[in-house]
Amino acid sequence: AAMFPELNAFPLSELQGGETRRLKPGQVTHVTNAASCVAESLKSNQNYDMRATAKIYARWCELAPDVPAPLKATIAAMKSGRPVETLGRQLWLESGQTLKDNTALSRAVPIGVFMAGHREARITAAFRDCGVTHFAPICQLSSAIVSGVVAAAIMCVDEHLTAEGIAKTAHDELTLSASLLAQMQPNWAH
Repeated sequence: AAMFPELNAFPLSELQGGETRRLKPGQVTHVTNAASCVAESLKSNQNYDMRATAKIYARWCELAPDVPAPLKATIAAMKSGRPVETLGRQLWLESGQTLKDNTALSRAVPIGVFMAGHREARITAAFRDCGVTHFAPICQLSSAIVSGVVAAAIMCVDEHLTAEGIAKTAHDELTLSASLLAQMQPNWAH
């Protein structure tokens, strides 16, 4: 695969290693593993279940070599007895509201796939999953947008989603997601 910002001019059909992490062909990073945890939970529960997904994250964290710091902190706090439902917000507040990165975005992809036809439920699931580790409203909105673009690509049955379609979908998802987040978390998103 071409290194960012260069675009690939062809479909990738063979596994390639390397990149910045010096991976061997077929090896995956925490990004793929975290998305796989969400996919496993969605498949098992037939819906998004925050507690069940957090348990899968905890199981994976024990084995994974490159778990991101926000997820490690969440799992450690969860093991100490803190409730997963409020943990992301608590850790975000304890960090001085500074935790704002993109490591939760890959987890929005399986949510977009599994819940493609259920827009508000998908957005809520994206918020809840992102909020486990990245409570910042910008992170939650980003996860909802990613899940929405993935859902739109899946729902585009007879055509490809164009660049314009992706931009429109992202705008529409941001508009609805911001409204929903403001309703769900009025103290944090306004």
